Amino acid sequence: MKYKSKSSTNSPMETKRLSSSRLPQPTPKPKQASQPPNPATRTKSPEPKRASSAKRTLTCYLCGREFGSASLPLHEPKCLQKWERENATLPAHLRRKVPPKPAPNISKDEWNKLAWETSQMKNLPSADAMSPQVVESTPSTPTSSRAPPTFECYICGKKFGSHSIKIHEKQCLKKWHIENDSLPVGMRSAPPVKKG
Repeated sequence: MKYKSKSSTNSPMETKRLSSSRLPQPTPKPKQASQPPNPATRTKSPEPKRASSAKRTLTCYLCGREFGSASLPLHEPKCLQKWERENATLPAHLRRKVPPKPAPNISKDEWNKLAWETSQMKNLPSADAMSPQVVESTPSTPTSSRAPPTFECYICGKKFGSHSIKIHEKQCLKKWHIENDSLPVGMRSAPPVKKG
C-alpha cells in the first residue's frame, strides 16, 4: 500500500485503494442472555494441579538436592563417594556413620521429609562424642581450608593462579611499557625486574 505524502495528490486508483481498506466492518450480533446452568447438570470443575515437578522429584538423603525419580539412583553412588571422601577428611570426633537410606516402601512425601532431615544432619558430629558447647559451635557447612595457590604479579601486584600468572605478566609488562613510554622523558622509570 502506498502512503499519502503531504506534497503530492492521490490518483483516483490510490484513493479507491485507501478507501476500500477503511470499509466499515460488520457489527457483531448481540449475545442472547443465557440462562444460569442447572446445578444438577453442572460438572465439577477440576481442582488446581500442583506443579508436576514437585510430585516427581525425590530428595537425596545425603546432599538434600532434588532429583527426578530416574535420576536419583544414578546420583546416589557418586554422592555417597563424595560424602565418604568429605567425612574422611574431618577430625575423628566429627566423623559420622553413613546416614541410613529411607525405606523404599514409603510415599514420596515421607521419603522427601526423611531424606531432607537426614541430609541436614550430615555435618553434625554424633551427640555421644561431643559436649553441648561443641555442638553449638559446629558450623553447618564445612569450610575448605585449602585455597588454590596464587602468585603475585611483580608489576601490578594482583594475584593469579599458577597457569594464569605467566600470561598475565607478559600482557602486564606490555601495558607497563606503553604507559611508561607515554610519560615525559624525565618521569620515565626503569622496567620492573622479576625477583627470584
